[in-house]
Amino acid sequence: MRLRVNLIAATLTLGVWLAVPAWAQTFFFSTGNADGRLGALSQRPSPVETETADDFALTETTFISRATITGLIPLNAPLTNIKNVEVELYHVFPLDSNVGRTSGPPTFSTPQVPTRVNSPADVEIAPATRDGSSGTLRPEAQVDGGDFLYLSAPRPIVAPGTPFPAGVTDLQAWIRNSSLVPDWLRIGTDIIDSTPAPTFNMTFSLNGETVPEAGTPGQANCVGKTVSALATQFGGLDAASSTLGFSSVAALQVAIGAFCEP
Repeated sequence: MRLRVNLIAATLTLGVWLAVPAWAQTFFFSTGNADGRLGALSQRPSPVETETADDFALTETTFISRATITGLIPLNAPLTNIKNVEVELYHVFPLDSNVGRTSGPPTFSTPQVPTRVNSPADVEIAPATRDGSSGTLRPEAQVDGGDFLYLSAPRPIVAPGTPFPAGVTDLQAWIRNSSLVPDWLRIGTDIIDSTPAPTFNMTFSLNGETVPEAGTPGQANCVGKTVSALATQFGGLDAASSTLGFSSVAALQVAIGAFCEP
């Protein structure tokens, strides 16, 4: 399953289930260090919302517990100027998207963009959204007195970054604002342009735990199978909720329910 993560302005506990069922192991992904080439705006509506997105790949069901995004805020501004952060996850187009409003294959263009191929979907995966203002933690950043600029990382990924799995392409970064929604533009290919056009990753990392033998979203036995897998992996649901950062077993069960929805 490939997803897009949009802006994270600090170290955030996400508590998000992302799917596909090896044996339990720590999950880590990183695009490496910022390369100093680009800063892309990522802001909460003020009044215009701007989203910058990059991709990562999962090969098995994974609980993502922490995400770190590297960016810039105004010089000498304290971190307390970051008033709110939101993180949204997207499937890759055409999932969760209105293909009928595009030109169709091969480019799926619209009057606003030359292509939607490999872009994020029209809308986010709603149960995976996290928002600091509602007591969870997500990203786009709301910064007093200035903007948050999400910094680029090398593409293709180099050490100390984490290579994509064999056979999976590391896609380029995309951006959109309130006027462009639901479409997206490629930061390098569409906005910067050139011959050849530059392409970018954005600087972020993800930490979590794989959950082997978890259920399959949409299937009738998904909740029971996932509960059983977690109890086996962590030695009970109390230990699972504590290890995965949930406030209670009930909170973990709510997350399992959201994960198992079609």
